[in-house]
Amino acid sequence: MVEVQARPDNPEPTAEKPISPTHLPERD
Repeated sequence: MVEVQARPDNPEPTAEKPISPTHLPERD
């Protein structure tokens, strides 16, 4: 689960990985 570690609470990872509105609930 590196994805969770990559973006704990930082919206920065979105820069290298465009998170779509549908992906938002996944990182919750």
